[in-house]
Amino acid sequence: TLAAEHGHTTAQYTLGQLYLNGNGTIVALNPNKGIEWLSKAADNGNNDAAYVIATFLNHSGEKVSAVEWYKKGAMSGNTDAQHDLGVYYFNGWGGLEQDRETAASWYQRAANNGHEGAIMKLADCYENGWGVEKDRKHATKCKRPIAARTVSVANAWVLTAVLLIVAAICNG
Repeated sequence: TLAAEHGHTTAQYTLGQLYLNGNGTIVALNPNKGIEWLSKAADNGNNDAAYVIATFLNHSGEKVSAVEWYKKGAMSGNTDAQHDLGVYYFNGWGGLEQDRETAASWYQRAANNGHEGAIMKLADCYENGWGVEKDRKHATKCKRPIAARTVSVANAWVLTAVLLIVAAICNG
């Protein structure tokens, strides 16, 4: 706690996570202290801290409070926060009016930084004309790299399975 108290952002973030999730060995569960430390970390430039607070509030059913933290995380460049803020706008959650154009723009920002969930949601927007001009070719173009990675991972698993079977057969 000493480093956190002296303004060390990573220590503030870590201590906030510990309090938020509880760790009987180091600290007891204390969500209020967790949010307090994570808030300090966010104020000191840790863009993951705002996202963690937003997610905690979202899972606690406090969607209205979560919105401000998603916005803070999204504005600081956290791609998960950008994606989730897009989801909030898309669905009109947390007191936000449903605004699919704004949702698509947040998906685009996260997609530009490689967030696969945002890429898929942006592709869905293009495919259906949600907040953007309908463009199925662009939707397919968005999905292609993810589909290629998925096939590549699947091929690696199949190869691993085949090698394990061959090894089992050879070793009797």
